[in-house]
Amino acid sequence: METRFRPFIGVVAAVAATIGFSVTAATPASAAVSYCAASGSCPVFAGPDSGYYYADIPKFTATQMICWTDAQWYSVNYSSNRWFKVSTPYTSTTWMHSSEVYNQISVSHC
Repeated sequence: METRFRPFIGVVAAVAATIGFSVTAATPASAAVSYCAASGSCPVFAGPDSGYYYADIPKFTATQMICWTDAQWYSVNYSSNRWFKVSTPYTSTTWMHSSEVYNQISVSHC
C-alpha cells in the first residue's frame, strides 16, 4: 500500500514547488517607482522653497527620493510644508514639494 502513494506525493511536491515559485516571483510593493504628478509639468527647486524655482520636468517623470525636510508651506495638490530632495533623469539633486511626489517611499530626514 505504501508504494501506491509515492507517485501522488511526487505530484503534490511538484505542485507545491510551482506554487512556491510563483509566490516568490512576485514583486515587492517597496519596488514601486516614485514619480512626479501634477496637472501639467512638475516644478523642481534648488531649495525647499518656491523662491528657489529651478525648472519644470515632464509629468510622470521617475524620481529617486533621497530625503525630506519641512520648510515653506506650499500648495499644489494639497497644502503641506514637506519637501523631498529628489534626483530625476532631467536634473541632478533638486527639491520637489511632497504633493507632487506619488508612490512616496520611506526616506530619512535630511
